[in-house]
Amino acid sequence: MTEDKTPSDLESNGLPESAGSGAISTDSWPTDPKSLGIDPAEVAIDAHGDWKPAHHKLLTSLGLAYRDLVNRTLGTVAREIGQPLNGWDFRRSKGPRQVTHDAEGELKDLQRRSAQHRDARKTLPLPSDTDPPTGYDWLKLIALLAVCIVLEAVANVTLLSRALSTGLVGAFITAVLVSAINVGALGAGGGLTLSGVRRHSKSRVPFLAGCGLLVVAATALNLVVGRHREAFARLIEEREQQTLEATEVSLASVRELAAGISFNPVTWELESLLFLALGLALCAVGFYKGFTFVKTGVKRQEAEESLALEWKDIKERYTTLSERYRRKLTQGLRADVAGWIEELDRKRRLARNVLEDVKESWEKGSYLDFVESDFIVAHNKHNADKIDREMVDRHRESVNVDWSFPATPADWHILDEADEIVAAWRDSGQEAFFESVHLECENVADLWKRYESVILGPAAAKGTHSTG
Repeated sequence: MTEDKTPSDLESNGLPESAGSGAISTDSWPTDPKSLGIDPAEVAIDAHGDWKPAHHKLLTSLGLAYRDLVNRTLGTVAREIGQPLNGWDFRRSKGPRQVTHDAEGELKDLQRRSAQHRDARKTLPLPSDTDPPTGYDWLKLIALLAVCIVLEAVANVTLLSRALSTGLVGAFITAVLVSAINVGALGAGGGLTLSGVRRHSKSRVPFLAGCGLLVVAATALNLVVGRHREAFARLIEEREQQTLEATEVSLASVRELAAGISFNPVTWELESLLFLALGLALCAVGFYKGFTFVKTGVKRQEAEESLALEWKDIKERYTTLSERYRRKLTQGLRADVAGWIEELDRKRRLARNVLEDVKESWEKGSYLDFVESDFIVAHNKHNADKIDREMVDRHRESVNVDWSFPATPADWHILDEADEIVAAWRDSGQEAFFESVHLECENVADLWKRYESVILGPAAAKGTHSTG
């Protein structure tokens, strides 16, 4: 019995394609000759009165069109059931177990990564490990120190140029040398030295002693320099009062005058007091940059950040694994196989309907009557020499045309095989497959729990259970 069929089903399957060059009417039945691209009227008109060759061409085209229809119809089914084992049959019979196998493989990989993560935690760089400065770092340090030195030198060059006979150039060189000792040697040099002492000494005593010594030295240097600056200022005042020439001023005279000046900066003039504060501040800046120049703990911090990201990924992949593979089994594999069976059912019903329709038309000859009637009408309408049914029947019997039915027993066997697959699925295959999917979902969940302690660690696993 012919199963229910609709033109829309056939058209959606791509069956009403043209077998010839004629246009296809989407309103006609796919097994109708016109829907196969056979236009008898067009063939008759193109014959220009020579009807026998045109009739022979019409019969040959019709046979080829029906064979093409049968091949295309059966091909959609044959391609589905002829897939290799890694196709639908593999997904149906071994697919659920394969998904569980993939889940276990991912769990083993997470176990390996977790063990590597724990080993890496044991071999982290020490907090005292340093990050060697680059050439660019040295250039930045030198540039900063140069700015500090020039700043301190500029603060004194005006006074020194007025007091010393060497002029502006000599005064600037003298100020730069003094500032280099204060900012560079004591400040940055002391910072670099104490940084090394702190890194390599197990006791804090050497570091604290060095800090105290550096503070005393820096304070002493800046007091001495500030005291001389106060002497320069007083010498200039005396020179201006006695209208002395600049060439009469010398460092020796400044030292003689400085001997009588107190080391108590409170007794100095405000400018000298401010110069002392500036010198100590710039020395402190140099010390800070020198002390922090060689960075410690950078390698450890970078390693800890990298391990934190790795652990976050491990934990995220583990905690979502059970749900991810459950969706693969239920929403992916189960829907995929069930959908394939449904599509096979639609295609095999469609193919059987088409094949039986073609067989019925072939046996009754209705397809020949249809095209030959249109052929006779079109020929007689456009030609003076008329033809009739008897002439056409005699000519059909005389031509060499293959009138065998397009479908072979092997073609019918394809549909029988598809019927068996669908029937087996409906009888027990669907239930068995869905049960196997459910079983593998439980297997994945059991695997997930078994690997919890070896991936997250006993403490983390215990915490997960307590909060789960």
